Amino acid sequence: MSLKYHIKGLMSHNRDGSFETQRARSAVLLLVANQIKEGGYKIERPSQLKQKHISYLVNRWQEEKLSPGTIKNRLAHLRWVVGKMNKTAIVKSNDELGVDKRVFATQTDKSIQLDARVETIKSERIRDALRLQDAFGLRREESLKFRPNIAIKQDCISLQASWCKGSIARDVPIRTPEQRALLADIQRKYGANSLIPQELNYKTFRDKYDNAMQSCGIGKGHGLRHGYAQTRYEDITGWKCSVKGGLMRSQMEPEQRDIDTAARMQISGELGHGRIDVVAKYIGA
Repeated sequence: MSLKYHIKGLMSHNRDGSFETQRARSAVLLLVANQIKEGGYKIERPSQLKQKHISYLVNRWQEEKLSPGTIKNRLAHLRWVVGKMNKTAIVKSNDELGVDKRVFATQTDKSIQLDARVETIKSERIRDALRLQDAFGLRREESLKFRPNIAIKQDCISLQASWCKGSIARDVPIRTPEQRALLADIQRKYGANSLIPQELNYKTFRDKYDNAMQSCGIGKGHGLRHGYAQTRYEDITGWKCSVKGGLMRSQMEPEQRDIDTAARMQISGELGHGRIDVVAKYIGA
């Protein structure tokens, strides 16, 4: 039996995380199995992984000029594997492996807005998913799996762990009359069901979503999360973020930096990120 065979077996018996997480894990670990074989290592089981195999992979990825973020994501999936075998010491820390820190900050505005192009999408469900992403900064999977009767609370929407990246549930505040009107419309249409048609599974409908986005020419929809983050930043601070022409942190007075930090922490939580530094890729340095 091959390493790839046993990795598939391990994943089939341990379906941790959301569908997207499992899909990414599968792609990375099957790639790892191939690359270990290409490196001349003849191992058949994940339990045979050693530090030398991890070092080989990291060196290879660095030679391929992969970004630190990509390498760290791959190492996270490898840590999942060795964690299942209680051999976590095999994969050392990113610092010990010589993986540079990610650079999240950007001064490029990647936000998008819903416009007339969206109306060319035939599926009302996909259009409604985009409206949820725009209004609440949701990811694609979160919007498609959104169940109004479960999610809508008095002052927030409560996203279930099974809908979210990394299986981390979170609440997003309801702040405006426009958001409440949208939620009322979504609840009227779908009630206890998700936006996924009952005759389709998530993967099939996700593919339809991706095809619709490509056809209408507004990218993958992730720019709506950028727009949400930028709007929230201005709501909280009272000024525009740096990618919209506002001050960078390095240009702020101490009091402004305190407000900026609090805003980034709030936005990080609402977007479902565990670290404040990630917010820089949405709103700038």
